[in-house]
Amino acid sequence: EKSYSILEIANATREIMGAPGAKLKVVGDRPGQVFRHTADASKARRLLDWEPKVEFFEGLAKTGAWYKANQEWWSNQRWMREIPVITAEGKKELH
Repeated sequence: EKSYSILEIANATREIMGAPGAKLKVVGDRPGQVFRHTADASKARRLLDWEPKVEFFEGLAKTGAWYKANQEWWSNQRWMREIPVITAEGKKELH
């Protein structure tokens, strides 16, 4: 199985959304920060006889297309893009 970094996914998302030059905002760690997230579909394969139907970046492109086509549905939730978080050091940051 292939894994992708957050930076690889962010860069691909910028390309898919037609904004390859959009700035990325790097923020500090949250309390309880998990430094590596991974998914393993082997249990779903074994128990459910499941296989993915699309490759990761194809699915990301389909997701981007949905967001482009349905902006009126999600745009009123933009306020959730940045929420205040108190970091482990006690600093308030927008995440």
